[in-house]
Amino acid sequence: VTFVGDRAMFSKDNMALMDEYGYKYVIAAKLRSLSKNMQEQIFEEKNYHLDFYNKDVSWIGEFNLDGENSNRRLISTYAPSRARHDRNHRMQILESLEPKTGKAENLIKNGAKKYIKVEAGTTSIDEDKITKDEMWDGMHGIITNIHDKHAKELLAKYHSLWHIEEAFRINKHDLKMRP
Repeated sequence: VTFVGDRAMFSKDNMALMDEYGYKYVIAAKLRSLSKNMQEQIFEEKNYHLDFYNKDVSWIGEFNLDGENSNRRLISTYAPSRARHDRNHRMQILESLEPKTGKAENLIKNGAKKYIKVEAGTTSIDEDKITKDEMWDGMHGIITNIHDKHAKELLAKYHSLWHIEEAFRINKHDLKMRP
């Protein structure tokens, strides 16, 4: 059995507990919250190899997550199609913000909060935050404690998570099921 989850489902404590019990897992990584040293490694081109994955040309890099003696493996990918998607999503958010800047209203919806700054009750778009966000366009990562499988196989295992999420959505919305 391999547990597969998104970022919101697992914490460091949960991973430690799964490691302790010998469970295998593949979870989405919070790349932006990793140490500065790990982020620097993620952005070094020499740490990646070019491969064809998920119907796209991708760059795949593998790292020991917590140093040399770590049992955890970080697999980071960059895909041009994901970069376009990330950029388009940001542009939609920014376009919706333009008419609202300057007003002291709630701009938290749809990820807008990370692009604005509030000073003296007025809001404005923070260009520094946009620049920092652009660096991550196209990047995705997973954390695993599985070492005997190829990176592409583990990425495919994570990407199959959408089947489960779709089943939950059907149960919740179409069948009106609740916990």
